[in-house]
Amino acid sequence: MLQARNGVGGDVLLRPGAVVNGFQIVRSEEPGADRYVARFTYQSQTLASALYAFLPRTRILEDATDTQ
Repeated sequence: MLQARNGVGGDVLLRPGAVVNGFQIVRSEEPGADRYVARFTYQSQTLASALYAFLPRTRILEDATDTQ
């Protein structure tokens, strides 16, 4: 299942196999939001989801400046 948000802040749950169209990866500038989100169209709605949720092989990276 993929949880996404629509343009008015509502949650939408997409089931496996849902067909989405025209996705793009966008860097978010909102404080406290996921850094990268995927925006896409599903059943004539524009939705957004955290990139790591939209592309399951993507993962959250730790800050590169934190090397030991």
